[in-house]
Amino acid sequence: MNDLTDQTIIMLSPYVRLVLDHYMLVIILALSLLLYLARAQQLSKQYEAALRLKDDEIAVYLRALNAHAMVNITGADGRITFASDSLARATGYAPDELVGHEFRNILLSNPKDECLGLTSKLRAGQVWTGETKIRRRDGGIMWTRSSIIPVHDDLGTLLRTISLRTDITESKLLQAERQDRAMIDRLRDEVYIFSTKTFELLYLNKRALASSNWGESETVGKRLGDLSEVFDEQAFRARVTPLLQGDVDSILYETIFRGGAVEVNLQLEHSLDGTPRFVAVVRDITERKRAENERAEFVATVSHELRSPLTSIKGSLNLIASGVAGPMSERVGSLITVAQRNVDRLLRLINDLLDLEKLDANMTDFAVAPVDIVSFAEEVVAANAGYGHEYGVELRYMGPTSPIFAMISRDGMMQVLTNLLSNAVKFSPRGQFVDLEVVERPGGIRLSIIDRGCGIPPEAHHTLFSRFVQAHTQIDRQHVGTGLGLSIAKTIIEKQAGRIWFTSKVGVGTTFHVDLPISEGFRAVA
Repeated sequence: MNDLTDQTIIMLSPYVRLVLDHYMLVIILALSLLLYLARAQQLSKQYEAALRLKDDEIAVYLRALNAHAMVNITGADGRITFASDSLARATGYAPDELVGHEFRNILLSNPKDECLGLTSKLRAGQVWTGETKIRRRDGGIMWTRSSIIPVHDDLGTLLRTISLRTDITESKLLQAERQDRAMIDRLRDEVYIFSTKTFELLYLNKRALASSNWGESETVGKRLGDLSEVFDEQAFRARVTPLLQGDVDSILYETIFRGGAVEVNLQLEHSLDGTPRFVAVVRDITERKRAENERAEFVATVSHELRSPLTSIKGSLNLIASGVAGPMSERVGSLITVAQRNVDRLLRLINDLLDLEKLDANMTDFAVAPVDIVSFAEEVVAANAGYGHEYGVELRYMGPTSPIFAMISRDGMMQVLTNLLSNAVKFSPRGQFVDLEVVERPGGIRLSIIDRGCGIPPEAHHTLFSRFVQAHTQIDRQHVGTGLGLSIAKTIIEKQAGRIWFTSKVGVGTTFHVDLPISEGFRAVA
């Protein structure tokens, strides 16, 4: 029995070994798989930890960039796909308000501006560095130093750009201010730069500091009113309103400053960051005024001295022309007529000069009184009708028939309207009409002198009210005047708180308007 068992075991041992070998192989494979899985899990954890570390590093990098620079990413189409918090804060937008918009349209100060070599550099894979002018949401300007980095695919196609920007506005402002101040400090005129809102003094050049007896540090916190005890802020705000509204580029006026006569040239300018401010250049004109007074006295003296002999000459010529000295030949009569015409012209010039000197010296008495403008206008038309007939032109009154009262100087207004009507008649074709129209408007009265003449060329518009200036065309050179009438008219109207202006079209005609104010007190006169 034992022998049989031993023999059986001997016979089966190869199969047992084979089975045992398979089991061992399975066990080894299982153990190897377990070890692999354990290793893979360990590697996965290590990879996840590495990824977390990478994300943390990227977050740190982004925080660092965000703290020191403004970052934006734009696609190949120029639209913003990412905007950092620092860029949003600096420009006044929320990040999501920037995403999706073209950078040039929403942030560039001038969308038409093209940074030099930007596109070509980026497409070539090169980094562009330069300055960009950013427009903030509130309209202000920010200057940035920018580096724009292109990102391409394997084929070299531009996918996106990453822009890093640093705000350099303050340094740009300091540099510009330093250059401007170095130039302004060399001026002999006083220069004052101050806020348009609070009138706080921002800068005084050396001349202004010396005139004010201030040191540079003493100007901090001071306002325009601190320069003069008689400064009227309300009146000044009214004066600068046209400048703030963009109606004029500058305001030039004369005033008394610290007891002396000065000329003030006031302009509105914007600093590099877009902040508006006033720049006032104050020039001492004491010597100029003295020279003007001496000239005025000389002209007045000469004019008076010339008027007397010219009046005598005119009288004598009139007597000769009337035949008192006996009959004259046609040739002599023609010469007498020429002499009479030129004497009349000289007398008009002298009278105009004397009128101007009186106006400039405030020697003319503009005694105002309640006047019915309607009846006054009819009277002016009737008084000048004869002059119109000489030129074959009819004068007409156009307007209301009911009285409209205003406080005016009758003599002054008669002179103004007579001058305007005579000009309109001289430059009108024969057979035409010249109208004096009266219109009541809110707060005032407008008198308009309308002609259908040759018109005033556009190049003469801005100088028409200047002294000794006439707007001549080829067809009206025979109508020569003194060139002082409109200047005198303007002065007379402005001294009555009025305004004179005109519209004109060559070949169609000209209309001069005189606006006169009416207050409620004036209306009570009616």
